[in-house]
Amino acid sequence: KNENCNLRKNLSSCVFEIDKLEQYTRRNTIEIHGVPLVKGEDVYGLVQQIGTALSMHIPKNAIDICHRLPTRSSNTSQPIICKFVNRYTKDDLIIKRKVMRNLSAIDIGFTVADVIYINENLTPKRRQLLYKMRQLQKDLKFKFLWTKNGNIYARKDEKCPVAEITSDSDIARVKSGAL
Repeated sequence: KNENCNLRKNLSSCVFEIDKLEQYTRRNTIEIHGVPLVKGEDVYGLVQQIGTALSMHIPKNAIDICHRLPTRSSNTSQPIICKFVNRYTKDDLIIKRKVMRNLSAIDIGFTVADVIYINENLTPKRRQLLYKMRQLQKDLKFKFLWTKNGNIYARKDEKCPVAEITSDSDIARVKSGAL
């Protein structure tokens, strides 16, 4: 029985470390949502246009790779995933998007006014944790929930301390009011 318990702890630790490493490989990567799909489009050019709309020059050699991601739903446009050569370009783009809160597809030459969102590319595990926390944020009236460098942070209000959310046990602590 003790051996089973130890094996579970080791497995849990390994899963956590693998997720940490996987997130580290995504440190230069963003997801862009809300850009309409056009047949034969230049995705690199779209990323550069978004940069220009945010008053940021993004040379093509600053982009390692970018392409559309497949989606399950045909109703929404496919998000763009973009990996930059370094994380500073990614960080600058995210900061500029936060400053310009009303970025839309019109700003990059489209006729539809879809809002363009720019987010960090999270591992499936972290994306699920963020989703669960967003649900709790509404229910428990948390004022702040954000990601930075692939980590998830929550704060009830300006007076409360910042808490890092790394697992379901952290979410359970939030539910119980221990945060």
